Amino acid sequence: MSKKLIQQLKQLKNLDLAGTPKDSWIASNREVLMNQIKPQATSKVSKKSFLGDNFYYVRFFSEFFGSRVLRPVGVFCMVVFAFLGYNAVATMATASIPGDALYSVKTAGENMQLSLTFSDDKKVELQLNFLTRRTDELQKIVKQADNSTSKKAKIAQAVKKITSDVNTVKASMAKISMASISPSAVAVDKKVYDTTIKLGESLTAVHEGLSPDMKQDVAQDMRTALATTDSAGTQMLTMIVKTTEVKGTAVDSNSDVAKMISERIVALEADIKETTEKLNSVATSTPDTTTSTVDALKPSEITDMKDRLKKAQTSLDEAKILLDKKQFDEALKKIQECKDIMNGVINQTPVDNDIDVGTSTSSTVSVVSSSTPTNYK
Repeated sequence: MSKKLIQQLKQLKNLDLAGTPKDSWIASNREVLMNQIKPQATSKVSKKSFLGDNFYYVRFFSEFFGSRVLRPVGVFCMVVFAFLGYNAVATMATASIPGDALYSVKTAGENMQLSLTFSDDKKVELQLNFLTRRTDELQKIVKQADNSTSKKAKIAQAVKKITSDVNTVKASMAKISMASISPSAVAVDKKVYDTTIKLGESLTAVHEGLSPDMKQDVAQDMRTALATTDSAGTQMLTMIVKTTEVKGTAVDSNSDVAKMISERIVALEADIKETTEKLNSVATSTPDTTTSTVDALKPSEITDMKDRLKKAQTSLDEAKILLDKKQFDEALKKIQECKDIMNGVINQTPVDNDIDVGTSTSSTVSVVSSSTPTNYK
């Protein structure tokens, strides 16, 4: 090997051929290297500065406890508080009456109960319970001491609600009767019939207990409620009679059907008698001595009304004969004829008079009927 080659190899070994790096280059590269080393050193120090090597486990359990335990517990507490709050509101709403702020909550709860009840019979039972509530609400309003406009509005609202609920019951019963004719359906019919009896008596008693001016203000609403209630009772009795005829069972004069029809005849006779006596009293009195507004009628009108009442009594007499023959359907038709005649007499009388809603105290409902006669066929 030549001396020159050996000399060059020695220079390469000593990096003499590459030359010596500049000081500025060395300084800049040293700074770059130090910046890359510092973050790693800092992170290692910070890990050991907070709970040492156990920091990872502490963080894991903290996140697990917060997401898996605390959050569901918080949601559960919110649900419980909301439920308890709703129950408190619902409890207060139960005691509310028409015109109160919470009354809409009460009726909404009733509607929810009905929507969650799938048996038609059970729905009717619920509706009858709600009708009982309506009666209680009306009694509470009447017992209030004031005679303000607000009280009159509450009474009118309560009576209208009763009318609406009775119509709902009628619709439900029509649906049941179309579905089947069975002993269970008859039992429901009788429950509804008994409820209409009590409701009619309650409405009549409430109306008679009102002051004269308040009685006049709510007379029309009361008349509509009584007409609807009486129509519902007639509908139930008709269904019961039809069931008896379909089954072909022999029913004697002491049966439930015969008794119910007889009670309606007795009630109508009492109303005819009382109305006739009032018309006779007005006809023989003078304007100075009478306080009844019926005296606004002309003598010819009073005579015509008395004649129609006689026709009503004739229809009842025929109904009695048919009842004795156990021809219940025909007897009901005659009863309806009587009620239609009475309804015409009542409509001709000023609404502020007692006879506009009936004054019978017998065990059946008022004589006021709907404007459309019930079809028994």
